[in-house]
Amino acid sequence: MKQYSRKGSKLNKWSETNMQKAIEEYCQKATDGTACLREISRSWRVPKSTLARRLKTPDLGHEYASGRPTVFSKESEDELASVILDLACRGFPLREAQVRNLATQFANANNLHVFSQKKNNQAGYYWFKGFLQRHPELCVKRAEGLSAARSGAMNKTNIEKWFSEYKELVEKLNVHDSPCHIWNLDERGLQDVFEAKRAVGQKGVPLYQVTAGEKGYTTTVLPVFNAVGEIGALMVIFKGKRIRPEWQISN
Repeated sequence: MKQYSRKGSKLNKWSETNMQKAIEEYCQKATDGTACLREISRSWRVPKSTLARRLKTPDLGHEYASGRPTVFSKESEDELASVILDLACRGFPLREAQVRNLATQFANANNLHVFSQKKNNQAGYYWFKGFLQRHPELCVKRAEGLSAARSGAMNKTNIEKWFSEYKELVEKLNVHDSPCHIWNLDERGLQDVFEAKRAVGQKGVPLYQVTAGEKGYTTTVLPVFNAVGEIGALMVIFKGKRIRPEWQISN
């Protein structure tokens, strides 16, 4: 007899939104006595057995419930994600090891011996990977170093003011339809001491890490280009009062 293999098969082919609508429709029609489980499941394209189980156990809700249960509850993980986002917005993002340590401290504070079998009694790599999958608004990326003085200027009022003044200047010079006359110069400081580490922050939002200040030697690079892709001469500014021979280009 040929045995059925589930390898390669996809689970949860139904929609969570449709399941929620099906549960709401069944509860509304149940009061009138006109609820038909089979018809509701067909109309919303959800499995009849899954709908019946969700109605019998309301705590399951309308979301997917396949796979092993998570270490923490959904409310606890949402609270942990909120703390991570709050720290990232304030310029103090947590690295991967710090997030795992925070999860371990939370488990120990609530007498949850869920990481006791792990190495060093700490949340592992696969827990962290699953945590990011359950919270797609988080991702791991490299943070940009930003001093405390400059981080205070990163607010909505100052940014909107800059764009407003830029729009007025472009209209005053009448170059809004001439991209070849719109040039951009952006400095880039290359430091030989500080290096931003990869940390967890909100997806799609720039991640900044507050530092005590710039240390060591900084070399500034000034690239210049316009809106049509033309690139100007690259300027490199070194620290020092005297021009060294190796900085000069001999003809």
